Amino acid sequence: MTVTPRELAQQLGVDQKRIRRVLRKLFRPNGENSHARWILDDEMVDLVRKELGK
Repeated sequence: MTVTPRELAQQLGVDQKRIRRVLRKLFRPNGENSHARWILDDEMVDLVRKELGK
């Protein structure tokens, strides 16, 4: 299953900007593809949850 940062933010009760900051830190540390859409798979969601402590 896939979700967007907005959907994940709603699930976790955090601001979607915070989700995107974590995503950039974990998956795009050098700013590559900075305007590409985020579609998160289960593995990415798990890593974001871990990073946020949720």
